[in-house]
Amino acid sequence: MTKLLVSVRNVAEAQIALQHGADLIDVKEPHQGSLGRAAPEVLQEIADVVAGQLPLSCALGELGEHIDDATYEAIGRYSFAKIGLAGASQIADWQRQWTDAVRQFPQSVRPVG
Repeated sequence: MTKLLVSVRNVAEAQIALQHGADLIDVKEPHQGSLGRAAPEVLQEIADVVAGQLPLSCALGELGEHIDDATYEAIGRYSFAKIGLAGASQIADWQRQWTDAVRQFPQSVRPVG
């Protein structure tokens, strides 16, 4: 069965996605790149609006970009979080860095590379 993933940048877009049949809402900030991370407060506000009605996913940027504690805390109600691997072949210990990053995810969040 085909499902509809809708990428959003803010609460207003998330509300539209909810009203129009999205099956999964994916939060990202395209001004920060194709896997640009939204601000922690945006991640939290969208989780508040969606309130478990649909699964949520979010982009956390590319491997090697610092992810702060507020972001890790904000994704507690998300089902998936993505960390991009663009340029990972240039990072000698990319596997360790990726593993270290996803170990900080809340237990309910599944990592996507």
